[in-house]
Amino acid sequence: MDSKNPNTEPLWTSAFFNERFPDPVSPLGWSIIRELVEQIAFREPLRFVGYREGPAWPLTRLWQGRPFADVRIFQMLYKHFPAWLLPEDARRYFPADDTSLRHKIDQPTRREFLTGVLRTFLLERGWSPLNYRAWEKFVPNYEDAVAREIRTIGADGEDGTRVALQRWLASTKRLMDLSRQLLRLHRWSLTYAEICYTLLRRLVGAWVSADRAGELCALLVAGVANKSTESDLRLWEVAQVARSASAETLSLLTGPEPSAQLLARLQDRPDARPFLAALDAFLASYGHRSRSLDIYHSPFADDPPTALDLVRDLLRDTGSQNPLARAAERQQASQATATTCRARLGPRRPIFDVLLALTRRYMQLREDQRFYWQKALHMKRRVLIMIGEQLGLGELVFFLALEEVGEVVHGSLAMATARQLAATRRQDFEQQTKMPYPPFLRGDLPLDKGGTTIPLNLAAPEKTVFHKELSGIAASPGIARGRARTVAGLDQLTSIFGQVNRETILIAASADPGWTPVFMRIG
Repeated sequence: MDSKNPNTEPLWTSAFFNERFPDPVSPLGWSIIRELVEQIAFREPLRFVGYREGPAWPLTRLWQGRPFADVRIFQMLYKHFPAWLLPEDARRYFPADDTSLRHKIDQPTRREFLTGVLRTFLLERGWSPLNYRAWEKFVPNYEDAVAREIRTIGADGEDGTRVALQRWLASTKRLMDLSRQLLRLHRWSLTYAEICYTLLRRLVGAWVSADRAGELCALLVAGVANKSTESDLRLWEVAQVARSASAETLSLLTGPEPSAQLLARLQDRPDARPFLAALDAFLASYGHRSRSLDIYHSPFADDPPTALDLVRDLLRDTGSQNPLARAAERQQASQATATTCRARLGPRRPIFDVLLALTRRYMQLREDQRFYWQKALHMKRRVLIMIGEQLGLGELVFFLALEEVGEVVHGSLAMATARQLAATRRQDFEQQTKMPYPPFLRGDLPLDKGGTTIPLNLAAPEKTVFHKELSGIAASPGIARGRARTVAGLDQLTSIFGQVNRETILIAASADPGWTPVFMRIG
């Protein structure tokens, strides 16, 4: 919305959310995410850049179950960024990649901006470029706190139903507070990841090769170890344990029997016990991982057959490569690229080395935050499922907002009303899965990437076409040739896992750290 014309319909972007929510988000999941995102990712950072009062209007919304953010947020956050420091990622928040739109807003003024930045440096924790050290101190305490919640929520029945419900609800609040702490720390590591990578690309373009700056930078940060690649390696190791089982058990694992049934059968096979123990160990350490931040979607620990599906597909793919070998290849490519760059930098090498080290460190933290955040989200999911079961709502609990769940527990929202509300929302949610996810909205009108109105036939959404051609950004360096597979959402991603290999190129509107089990198989 034009700040000089408040009657203009607001402009919304999906860019901030579409990487994290490829599918419609449940009411419960959105109520959790929205509170955290609006406060920590938007309202507090807007104060940092001089908007002291904060916008009075909503900064996020749902459209057909899809999350959007107000474009004015990014106009304000990036208004005073010089062009040379503006992150490459910033353009996706604006129609037609027009980052000049960031200047077309009244607030904040340069004076307010500088005052806000100074106040942030004086009062805010975690802003230092040594933010990664704060992570090192934070993670053990965070994991201990999550573990305490695991220990305290399991045996509350003796206190009576109502008391147990209230204690479980209190647990969700403590877990929300842990998530706030983590995300406040993460917003600075994410900021430094963007700034460092942008500076590295500018440096390489100016001092090494202007034409190949993007490719060289992608190679320089390739092979950075993180929790996503670590969990993929552990999953591959589980598959290797399975290969040591008898020929009959291995035949069952690579056969057509559904994994839910097969898990029960394997319990009676002595030669499968090492494999089952390895799978259990994987679920204990990495089972909180999910392919979505929406707690409606089960993590591996709550849906072991899904994890078994991944292992079985790895077993069927006889040409699958050890993730360690692939990581080693990437690290070698990164080291070779760094050596090439240093050879052309002369006395400027120390600047390059420091910037490269910081970039790689913060690229790792950008990935790792999802791993740690999902530990709290997983526990939140379990507690809310327990509350839903105790109340007799079952899975309908996912179609109430978190505050509505609290109202039911405290008796201020009647159970019959809550059940009817949740049932209606579930029906709407199931219809929303058929809707496309436009890049922008003007009010309720969907727009394409260039800001042009999309003719949307709501009666036949499956026929709606957003682009006649596919264009985008390569997520991996180099050139590849193979069969392209497009993925629109989590269900489709799951269904194609067994069909992709090293000759496959994956095309998606967005990708997510939770998708990495697929990434280790494709070209």
